[in-house]
Amino acid sequence: MKLARLWFEWFLIGLAGSIALFLGVKAEMFDRAEHLIYDFAAPMRAAPVDPQILIIGIDNDSLAQIGRWPWPRERHAELVSRLKAAGVRTILYDVLFIEPTASDATVAKAIAGTPPVYLPILFDIPGPNGAPYKILKPNTTIARAATGLGIVNLEMDNDGRARRIEIKAFEGGRWLPHLTELAYREMRGAPSPAYLRTGDTWPAVTVPFHKTGTFQALSFSQVWRGGAPSALLRGKTVIIGATATGLGDLYLVPGSRDLMSGAEVQANLLNSLLADRFIVPMDPNWVAACALVPLWLLMLAFWRLTPTQSLLLTVAVIIALFVGSVLALALTGLWIPPVAAMLGPAIVYPLWNWRRLTAVMQFIDTEIDALLAQSPAVPPARDSSGGDRIAEGTERLHQIIALMQKSAVERQEMLQFLSHDMRSPQASIIALLEGDSGRGLPERTREMHQRVRRYAETTLRLADNFVHLARLENQTAECEPVDIADAMAQAIDAVWPQANSIGIAIDRQAAQREDLWALGDAAALVRAFVNLLSNAVQASPQGSAIRCAVARDGDHVLASVCDEGPGLPPARKADPFARFGYTRLSSGARGSGLGLAYVAAVARQCGGEARYAEGPGGGAHFTLRLPLWEEADMGD
Repeated sequence: MKLARLWFEWFLIGLAGSIALFLGVKAEMFDRAEHLIYDFAAPMRAAPVDPQILIIGIDNDSLAQIGRWPWPRERHAELVSRLKAAGVRTILYDVLFIEPTASDATVAKAIAGTPPVYLPILFDIPGPNGAPYKILKPNTTIARAATGLGIVNLEMDNDGRARRIEIKAFEGGRWLPHLTELAYREMRGAPSPAYLRTGDTWPAVTVPFHKTGTFQALSFSQVWRGGAPSALLRGKTVIIGATATGLGDLYLVPGSRDLMSGAEVQANLLNSLLADRFIVPMDPNWVAACALVPLWLLMLAFWRLTPTQSLLLTVAVIIALFVGSVLALALTGLWIPPVAAMLGPAIVYPLWNWRRLTAVMQFIDTEIDALLAQSPAVPPARDSSGGDRIAEGTERLHQIIALMQKSAVERQEMLQFLSHDMRSPQASIIALLEGDSGRGLPERTREMHQRVRRYAETTLRLADNFVHLARLENQTAECEPVDIADAMAQAIDAVWPQANSIGIAIDRQAAQREDLWALGDAAALVRAFVNLLSNAVQASPQGSAIRCAVARDGDHVLASVCDEGPGLPPARKADPFARFGYTRLSSGARGSGLGLAYVAAVARQCGGEARYAEGPGGGAHFTLRLPLWEEADMGD
């Protein structure tokens, strides 16, 4: 039930994050952040500057030398005449000659003929009297002399920057191309691929702008006075427009802190047309769909990862999305806004970890309540928190600490009881029975004495095993290099009298072949081998043999004890080293399992493990697999 609830909450978190991202994309809530990333990456996509493009700017120096704007139109006619004389290829004159003047005929004569001169059309939005727009064209005299008229409108985003330019506009039943599109057709003899790709519903292209001041430029006054070399002008496509700060034809563009003049905007568009290099934004619906992919992949990963791994993966995903978006724009021109996809992991990670932390805290509270309920000796918590959850949790934690301290004291007292108060009577019983030879006593009484002694020895051995196991698990041992073959030999010597008395042989040849060492407690290892050998003696039939071996297995030492007994019962095979896993021995007595639990604890203390298997012909096969220690390890 709890797992199903956790799955449901996981799904709700993912669903809530998905809905928030989808609505955010549709409502353009992430546009400002996306613009920042776009403006950082867009200049990387800009095509190399075409050397054929030249800007002639009506700049501050020109205003200072020629006079206040607007100038007499004769000045424009004189500039066009100089450019034609210098052999320019195409002229884009980005100045509106709207009002008729007496000098229009002079201007018309200058711009007529070759090389071609193209003039701008401006859609003034909104138009007068509620009209959607008003078209601003050159007056008739000048317009008829021009080779063509093209639009020059920009699309401004909600942050005031120009990122897109309309490459055509529908007016009077026909499409009007952009001013730079006309220049492209003059230079290449056909419409540009970008113009042909652009649909009728949204006839705009996204331009990767260079930084302001990238294109080659000359001052109007310099060219007008004849100060520009003809070689610099010959064969160039010239864009003439206002660049002075007071003329108002300045715009914010991506990747540049300085305002860009309208003439340089046209230069960027023409440069992109010539290289056919633009940016293609992904459809918002696809952006919303793609934003859900990392969110749900991360949600699935949360089930398998730790909190630290989840945090690292979340950070890595966010960084990868940012870098991937920038690289995709710079290398392919595809703009995939990453903000929604980056926010997805940033939203679900804290929500999921908050829910997981809440579930863990609820589990801890439940377990604490159950533990305190089973410990009436612990005084109830005082309600001094005043509803403060943290103070309440702190008080409960103090109770648990007090209970753990009390349990540790009781455990130590129990160990002292087992090691002294319980062992002493059993040792006294054994000593009394050993001192009394039993001569002159009836046979039944002597048998009873032997049985009492056997029971006392079993109780003493059980107490010793429990005390040794408890100390091993609760105290940090000082590990030192131990010769495993020597430890096995000491254990064999200790058990040999018991085995010999009932006709059981111990084969030690395989335990003395190699000089192998491991880090551990020498006394604990000897006792572990004694436990294995004692169990083998008790489980082996009379006349059988116990085989001991010490061998190398790669970077580990294998120390094994094999007998010819019946092996462990089926109930013990699932967990052979479980504490208090009682086993019926061949003698009829019951083993407590503490000896095998001690063996497993010693193996873990050495950094290894204890294993159990049955040989092909039966019998128990116990092995300690311990990390090999060599003298070279001392330098690590």
